[in-house]
Amino acid sequence: MNTETKKRRWFWSLLILIVLAGILAIFAGPKGAGSGFLNGGNPEIGQINLTMPIFSSDDVLASFQIAEQSSKLKVLILRIDSPGGLVASSQEIFRRIRQFREHRNVPVIASVENVCASGAYYVASAADTIIVNPGSQVGSIGVIVDLVNVRELMDKIGLDARTIKTGKFKDAGNPTKRLTEEEEEQERRYFKTLIDAVLDQFVSDVALARNLPVEDVRKIAHGGVFTGLQALDLRMVDRVGNYTDAVRMAARISNLDPFKAAPTLIEPPDRRGLIERALFGKSSGWPIQLFGRQMVLSFLP
Repeated sequence: MNTETKKRRWFWSLLILIVLAGILAIFAGPKGAGSGFLNGGNPEIGQINLTMPIFSSDDVLASFQIAEQSSKLKVLILRIDSPGGLVASSQEIFRRIRQFREHRNVPVIASVENVCASGAYYVASAADTIIVNPGSQVGSIGVIVDLVNVRELMDKIGLDARTIKTGKFKDAGNPTKRLTEEEEEQERRYFKTLIDAVLDQFVSDVALARNLPVEDVRKIAHGGVFTGLQALDLRMVDRVGNYTDAVRMAARISNLDPFKAAPTLIEPPDRRGLIERALFGKSSGWPIQLFGRQMVLSFLP
């Protein structure tokens, strides 16, 4: 191999390494705080997407923080396709929307695609207007806690576990715990007290946000979903329509041409590493967030 060939190989090898390093820097490094506005349309119309189970409020709260700092923003579309999620995370987003509306005096339009259930409906109820498709699944006002017990399986394979605790209910929901009938009934009553208290919060917040009597909301708080048309009859939503209808409504509020206006997507800086983004795409890594939880109160169908 002559010297000229070696130089060419070194040149191309170095060039490939530089390109790979640049790609890694783009995808692995965190984005700056100013990179929240993406896929630019009209700055007067912003859009925040809620299209995953709500196992963390961080991304949505960060998006609202970016939206709040936009002086040109006149209306915000909250695009929803979610089955709900964890209690406190849903409540955080609900209250953030109300704070945003109060502070910025910017209307929020919730546009529902397929599902707006449980915690997602909790969130949507904080918007000024909720637009759903006729066949969208809406509601599922209720609280759930899933408990699994593997004690019998552990006995069969010869495994044991010991728990040292303070207080009778400190290990409530422990999947390795051997329960007597009395203990099982006590834990059942304990968790029922918790979920009933959280359901009261759910019902009260929806009634307040939707300007409905608490009694009316409690009647539909059986955990089941309704179609978009049924939800309209129950005053759970404001209008039947699609995403285009939501954009055109936002355009009219913003004094823009409703047939030419396009929203600007608002996303938070992505501070995850390359491997996490490769595994979970645009999701927030919620399988990792849930791993190891003993029991969680949830707003899920």
